[in-house]
This record gives sequence, C-alpha cells and structure tokens, in this order.
Amino acid sequence: MFFAAGIALVKIPAVQTWLVHRISSYLSSDLKAVVSINKVEIKLFRSVVLKGLYIEDQKNDTLLYAKEMDAAISLFSFRKQQLVIDDVTLKDAHIYLKRYQDVKGLNFDFLLDYFSSSAKVDTTKGWEIKLDKFKLNNATFSYHDYRWNDTT
Repeated sequence: MFFAAGIALVKIPAVQTWLVHRISSYLSSDLKAVVSINKVEIKLFRSVVLKGLYIEDQKNDTLLYAKEMDAAISLFSFRKQQLVIDDVTLKDAHIYLKRYQDVKGLNFDFLLDYFSSSAKVDTTKGWEIKLDKFKLNNATFSYHDYRWNDTT
C-alpha cells in the first residue's frame, strides 16, 4: 500500500522536482561541490530527463552545464536493486575540463572516484547500476592546463 502511494506521488512533477533537489543537495554535500538541477521529468521505470544540470568542480568553478540530460532506462528492479541505463544523452552541454596546478589529475576525477571503486563491490549491500551508452548532442569543450603559462 505504501509502495503504491509512493509511486503515485513520484508521478507528480512537483514531487519529482522536490526529490531531485533533495538528491542534488545530498550529492553537493557528499562531493563538496555544487550539483543543481532546475527541473526533472520522470517516466517511472522508463526514462529520466534532467533540465538545467549544473556541476561545479571542487575549486568552485563550472565543470558541466547541460540544458538537458536524458537517460533511457531498460531495467529497473527495486527488489534486486538493479538499474540498467541504455543511454545517457547530454544536450546543449558546456564542459570545462581543467588541470589545476595543485591538484593531481583533471577537475572531474573526484566524480570518477565517487561513482567508481577499485575495490570489489558487494552487490548484496547496494544497487548495481550499469550504463551502456553515453552521447553528447551539441556540446562544447574547453580545456585549460593551469600548470603551464598560456602565453608561452
């Protein structure tokens, strides 16, 4: 009964947006970097569309802004804790890659570290999430290496 009520609530756009704001607030706190989403459209167990996706790096500079991110879901099992995403598409995205002088690696490495693990994952204790394809549609990249002087 509560599960059915929860599903019905998640179909309401205002609840979807509230839920995503809570998740982005949690991620911002956990990552120590701003993550914000203006609006979300969830078609339960089929797709998620995030509008106005913004992520800062840990130096408080823009890492990613995407007007829209679409994720097509092919498998969602709450009981088995499995999620398979067929493809993620970033639309009208601006990606700002940077290599800072005082930080090893690129400015997005903290995201890779957060969402992946070199240790063997025990899938009995958490969700198994797989992503098949990642697409960019009308994206621009900027790369700046602060270890070097641009004028030389």
